[in-house]
Amino acid sequence: RDILKLEERAAKGDMLEALQLEKIAAKDKVLKEVAHWAVKLPGETELFHKNADVCDLLPTGTLKAFERKKQQDQQEKERRAAREIKKREQVEFMTHHEKPIVDIALSSDGTHLFTCS
Repeated sequence: RDILKLEERAAKGDMLEALQLEKIAAKDKVLKEVAHWAVKLPGETELFHKNADVCDLLPTGTLKAFERKKQQDQQEKERRAAREIKKREQVEFMTHHEKPIVDIALSSDGTHLFTCS
């Protein structure tokens, strides 16, 4: 944002110091660095929505890459949740308990004894 403000001042004809001119000259390098780090952000970040003015300056490929990553993160989150549900639903066969047994149950057909600790 500082660079944008300096560019506005220069466009109005204000005199800028040498360091400020260097900052303006480094704009492309800064945007490339921001783009590099932007695609590494987690998919659920709100950074792009909160900084739309800066995002407008980024190459469209960066935003597309981020959207792709966001979608991949969401899909992975859904797969992980599905695996967790499946894992919780699976019966765990144990030959012993590490904690005291707190309850037992017999299957309706009488072939299995279930314990929980």
